[in-house]
Amino acid sequence: EIANGFRQMFCCSPLMTIMAMDDTPFEFYSMLAKGFLDLKGSRSEMLEWARTCEFEGVADAWTGVGKFCEAILHILNERSVDPEGKLVFLPASSVFHFTQFNGARHFERTIRAAFARAGWWGQQVQEVTRHAGSRALVQPKMETFLATLPEDSNPASISTARLQEIFDLFEDIQKSVRSLELEPLKEKLCELVSGCARSLLDATDGIDNARVSLVFRMLAIDAVALQPGMESLSRDFKEWASLTKDSRSLADCTRLMAASARTDLDFQAVQKSLPEENALKNANEEAISQFHSGLATFLAKGIPAAMDK
Repeated sequence: EIANGFRQMFCCSPLMTIMAMDDTPFEFYSMLAKGFLDLKGSRSEMLEWARTCEFEGVADAWTGVGKFCEAILHILNERSVDPEGKLVFLPASSVFHFTQFNGARHFERTIRAAFARAGWWGQQVQEVTRHAGSRALVQPKMETFLATLPEDSNPASISTARLQEIFDLFEDIQKSVRSLELEPLKEKLCELVSGCARSLLDATDGIDNARVSLVFRMLAIDAVALQPGMESLSRDFKEWASLTKDSRSLADCTRLMAASARTDLDFQAVQKSLPEENALKNANEEAISQFHSGLATFLAKGIPAAMDK
């Protein structure tokens, strides 16, 4: 009777009615689940003792309700404190404990019906089931993704190679997790992409064209492009990239010349002799002649140096 009454507290009609509401109070369920699991963890010795005597049924009821609370937190994508005091995500197996239940006990059958009902909870349970196999495999990538994000808020502190790694990880992760799990990752990615794009917009020299191309690609994916405020940023970035394309290409060419030259040649002087904006398109004949002269010097002296190496 004690065990059944305890289970009934967590599957009573009022609680199930609240769960069926369109505007489910998620904070209430989160507080309820975390509070019970904290209490259960602090009474583990008592539960072990109960299993050795006539209170075994009560201990089983505690375990069953604990499964329900774990399922709630898994569905809400919230963490719980493990016995070692670490915050951990709960396994999907706690959800399947109810969705795959075939017994006669009223508690499990009631929760199974609640999880199968149309609405928000039912939709989330379907996503849990659909992604169960891939979710476990992608967990290491999720951990790497979060660990690879820069600790500070300065986007300039992250290299282009590291930015590419983060982007590749996200593209793998987004195919294998629920939308609820993906949302906080999207927010972190958007914050990073936004910072990188704005830092490039503010840059005056030393711009990495590979970084520009990568930020372009990141701004274009739905996970970023559809977020509030990203459309205008993407438009500004596209306009900036178009206006600076020639000057960035010229700067890359100048750096390549300087790196390949056998002797110290002042290729910066050649670059400065050209108009700063739309150099190749609008330059006058004299500037074009100077650029061709610098290019000829590169072909005559730079390529042999590269061949020597």
